[in-house]
Parts: sequence; C-alpha cells; structure tokens
Amino acid sequence: MTMNKLGVLVLVWVLWDGSLSALGCNLQKRKPLPQGSNSTGKPIPNHEEGGRVTNGQITELASGNHSTIFDSFVLVARDPKTYEALRAASTSLPEQKAEFFKTNVVVAAFLGQRRTSGYSVEIMNGADGNLRIVEHSPPKGTMVKMSLSAPFKIVAIPVGADEPIVLALDETWKKRLRSYRVTSGQLSVTGGFAGINQKRQLEGMIGVMGAGGLKTFVFDMRSQAGGETKHLNDAASCVVKEPGQVSLPRLNSSTLTGAVQSPFQVTGEFLDEERELRLNLQTADSPHVSDNFTATAQLIAVAAEPSSRK
Repeated sequence: MTMNKLGVLVLVWVLWDGSLSALGCNLQKRKPLPQGSNSTGKPIPNHEEGGRVTNGQITELASGNHSTIFDSFVLVARDPKTYEALRAASTSLPEQKAEFFKTNVVVAAFLGQRRTSGYSVEIMNGADGNLRIVEHSPPKGTMVKMSLSAPFKIVAIPVGADEPIVLALDETWKKRLRSYRVTSGQLSVTGGFAGINQKRQLEGMIGVMGAGGLKTFVFDMRSQAGGETKHLNDAASCVVKEPGQVSLPRLNSSTLTGAVQSPFQVTGEFLDEERELRLNLQTADSPHVSDNFTATAQLIAVAAEPSSRK
C-alpha cells in the first residue's frame, strides 16, 4: 500500500515538473511585444479625442484629397481670426474658442493640385524637434485614378508659452517661399532685475508664402551684442488686408530677447508691389512674470528674388 502511494506521488511530481518545463520553453520562444503594442502585436493609439486618434502630440483635425486651395501652401494659425479664414477653405474643421490658441497651434499643409490620385501629406515631429511636412507620391507602377486631386492635412499641436514652431519643409513647399533679406533692423531690450538697456542689430531672412488673402511668415533671424548671438526661428500666418497690411498676434520672442511668456505682436506692411516688407515687433506684457524683459524691434526686408505668384 505504501509503495503504491509513493508511486502515485512520483508520477504526479514528474507530470508537474514536465508542465513547468514546457511552459518555460514557450515563454522563452515568445518574442517580446514592441513597446506600445497590445497582445495582438498591433499598436495602441495614445488616446482618442472627438473621434479622432491623437498620435503623440499631433491631433488630426481634417484631411482629404480635395481642397479649395490649389497651390502648395502651409498655414500656421495661432489666433481665432486666422483659423476662421482657414475654416472658410476647409469647412469640415471644428470650431475653436480663443482660449484654445493660448496653448495650441493649428498647422495646415496643402499639397497643391495633382493630376492623379495617390498623393498625400504627412505632418510629424522630427528627431530634432522641428515640425516636418512631407509629400508622399504614389510609388512607380502603382495603379492610380486619372483624376485631379489636391491633398491636404490639418492638425492641432499643443505649444508652450515660449515654444516656437520651426518648420522643416519638403521641396514642394520650399519652392513656394519667397525670401526676404533683412537689410535694416534694430532690436531694443530693456528691463530685467539688472535693469539693462541694450540695442542689437537684426539680420537674417524671412520666408513668405501666400494663398489668396492668407500669408505665412517663416522667420530665421539673429541679433548680436557683446559677442553673444541670439536667434528667432518661428512661423505664423495671418490674413493680409489691403493694401498689404500685416498683423501677427503671436510670435515667439524669448530666444531672441530673454522675455518670458511675452510673445511678439507683429504689425507691418508690404510695399512696392511686395518687393519690400516692413515690420514692427513689440512684446506683450506678461501678468505672471515680474521684472520681465520688454523688447521692441523695427526692420526692413527686401525680396531677394522675383515673386513666385502665378
């Protein structure tokens, strides 16, 4: 009797040990899932908002293959007025309150008219922190519809109080930028705990592209004082009023002036059939920062090449 019990115990132990060994082999053979995947191996979207998937910090608001804007164009809306002008061109966009633009920017990329289908636009964060806008063409040999298309994509991106939008454009949009060289410019910075009063020379380039009454300004400027160089790299759009009046309600100033939570408000005008651009920059007061820097600037920029307008 005792020997039978021992035999049963040995058999149970062998079966249990074999099950553990088989399970261990299966665990070793199973490959780890990629980060951000579920048990099926498919990516998990970060979250959904308003029925649309948010990929990282970029939320798609609208996209499609047909637009009323037929030129290659990029718009950076930082205020409700510019956004409403964009909504007139893309009626599928949701309404946004003024509060939204205190912490967000809307970027729209229009590829322009193409003779076939198969084209698309991608907006994504680059490894260098720049916002990449990419054109995708149909691969060679792909069957496409022989019909006109005008692909576009519109996204919302959260931005901090002193965070610029630095665009990295594909050649399609680069060719649409008309370059203006800063020929005369001075920046005045005052305030701070030490009570400084500095005057710096401004130089650099401003790229401008337009579609209808909308224009986008891409700034690449710098100032020098006492061997120190500071930069302004940012982009913003506005509705240009006749005769060529410019008003940008928000442009990053901190990297150029040291002012915190005090963006530039920009006014100015185009002159001489848009061969010349004159701008005035003034930092807005920040209610949250005491003894902050304030800055003003005036500049004249001259077109470095003929207009690309049709």
